[in-house]
Order: sequence, then structure tokens, then C-alpha cells
Amino acid sequence: MQNTENILSVQDLESSENDVKPEKAAGSDYGEKPEDDTKSGYGREPEKAAESGHVEEPENNTGSIQLPEQLEPDLNDPDYVKMLWMQENMENDAQNTDTFSLRVNSKVTKSPFTGLSYTHAAHLSDSRIVHGIDVSKWNGSIDWNAVKNSGISYVIIRSGYRGSSAGTLIVDPKFEANIKGASAVGLKVGIYFFSQAVDEIEAVEEASMVLGQIKKYTISYPVFIDVEASGGRGDMIDRATRTAVCKAFCQTIQNGGYTAGIYSNKTWLEEKIDAASLGGYKIWLAQYAAAPTYGGRYDLWQYTPSGSVSGISGSVDLNISYMGY
Repeated sequence: MQNTENILSVQDLESSENDVKPEKAAGSDYGEKPEDDTKSGYGREPEKAAESGHVEEPENNTGSIQLPEQLEPDLNDPDYVKMLWMQENMENDAQNTDTFSLRVNSKVTKSPFTGLSYTHAAHLSDSRIVHGIDVSKWNGSIDWNAVKNSGISYVIIRSGYRGSSAGTLIVDPKFEANIKGASAVGLKVGIYFFSQAVDEIEAVEEASMVLGQIKKYTISYPVFIDVEASGGRGDMIDRATRTAVCKAFCQTIQNGGYTAGIYSNKTWLEEKIDAASLGGYKIWLAQYAAAPTYGGRYDLWQYTPSGSVSGISGSVDLNISYMGY
């Protein structure tokens, strides 16, 4: 049974929760800038050009993140801490003009939303490429008609998150407006929840909250648990526990009749989660690169956090789905 007494809106959040400092993420994917960006879960990993030719790496693929000016900082929100890290560590990445190889049997396409070319893993070359975005309160108020008309096919909406310090469950204040707006114009809808669960019990609690939020809507894309560095309580658990958290969340979502998945970056999928044991769930990879170098299985690729889409003020995450719809 879901403990509704522990679910708050942002407006109800007490100031005691707002004590997570971004510097606490130092040493993680969101802390100090790595000496070599190729070691970052999100950074690019350029390779030598192959004989088959080469494509310039996108110049602004990991450019600075632009937030709607009216939003107030919230250090308890793990998505906000993530954006702080990216602002500090990725602004200068646009100067990198290295090239990468066109891998054997790989496919190169140009994003209509960046105008830049991206190489897809060889095993996904036959997959239909479908463009989408993911949004939260940090994207402000959205003109969904304009988003739809821009060519976006789906949106993955944040339903909420668990606070980084005390662990309170918090509803994204834009969730209702976003899911109603996106659904009204015919966009396919998926969900993500930014987890800070430290055990399976909390993971089930998070998933149960999400199920309660989405039960009256049509969800055609997966429901994802977002596990990544935020400088909070979720960073402190070990690999086995984090994998168990992912499984508990996803199984609860599947038991509710939805497709479940895990969102994370390359570093965490390789080092902090046993991704090979999650074969029953979708994988949504975050790697901000012209060509992903993650060698595991994945179904969606978040390729830049600094996209520009009509109807959205400021930057927005851009995604490619290989699921065929």
C-alpha cells in the first residue's frame, strides 16, 4: 500500500529538505569535471576516422543548458543538481572538433532538431529512428501544439522524484499540465521517475506512486526509473542494491500493466548497475555524443541535453527511440 502521507507537492516541501549542495556530487558523474571527458558517463568518446570517411562531431552537442528564467533553484531536486553539473562541465565541450569513425554497418542520420549528424550502433541500423523529448518542471510551460508540429513523436514526462536528502516523495508540479497537454495533441507519452530509493521497499513505494498518477491516462511508451548521480542518498548504495532497486521498481510497474525500463548513463550502466541482469526491461541510455560507445543493449538514446524544439523555452533533452514507434 502506498503511503500517501509521505507524498508532497513541491509547494508543500519543507525547507529542511533543501540541504543538498551540488558540491556533494564531486567525484561522481555530476561533480568535478573529469580530466578526460571520455570517462564521463555523458561525455563524448571520439575515435579515429575510418577509411570509409568521417563525420565532424556535432559542435554544440553538449552545449550549455538553458532554463526558463522564472524557475527557482531547488537543490533537493536531483534533476536540478544534474543540470548544475552539466552547466559547469559541458559548456566548453562545443570546442571539441575531433572526428569519430563510421563503424562497419552503422547508420548515420541527421537530427532535424540539431542539424547535426549522429552514428547509430550497428546492431540498431535496421531500426526505425523515432525522435522524442523528455520534460519536467525545469522546462517550464510548454506549447504542446508547437512541439507536435515540430516533428516530435513522443514525450517522456517526469511524474516526480524522491528528495535527495530526506527522501520525501514529491510530485512534479508540471506533471498534470504536461501529460494532459501532450495527450491532447496526440503525442505518445512515457513516464520517468527520478529515484533516490535506497532499498527495494522504497523502490516499490516510488513505483506505486507513479502507478497512482498515471492510471487515468494512456501511456504508450515505457515507465522508467531514473538512476544516476545526484549527490544524494541514492548515490550511496552499492551496485547489487541499486540493481535490486531497479528490478523492484520495474516489476511493480509491469505488474500494473505497463512496460518498464531503466534510464541511466553509460558509466552507471557499466559500473554501478548490473545491466546484463535487466534483460526483461527497456534500457534508455544517456550518452551525449555523436556516436554512443556503450556496448550493452539499449532501446532509446538520449543524445543531447541542449536541444531546441518549438514550443519549449530554453533547452530540452533530445532522444532517439529504436522501438519502432
